[in-house]
Amino acid sequence: MYITTAKILGLYQKCVDMSDDEYVKWSERAWDWGIGVTKDDGVVEQNRGLFLSLRVVSLRVLESKNEVKDYDCKC
Repeated sequence: MYITTAKILGLYQKCVDMSDDEYVKWSERAWDWGIGVTKDDGVVEQNRGLFLSLRVVSLRVLESKNEVKDYDCKC
C-alpha cells in the first residue's frame, strides 16, 4: 500500500485544523498506543532485528566498496 503526497498533506491539514479537545484525545490515544507497543516484546524484537539487519547490509555495501572503517557496535 502506497500513500500519496496529497494524502499526507491532507492528514497534516487535518492535524492543523483540529480543535484543542480533539488534539488532546488524539495525543492520549497515541500515547496509549505507543506505551502498548513498547511493552510488546515481539514488536521490540522485530524492530531490533530490522535495524541490525540494515546495519549488516550497510556494512556489506561498504565492504564491497572497500570503505569499511573500524565500526564497533555495542548492539
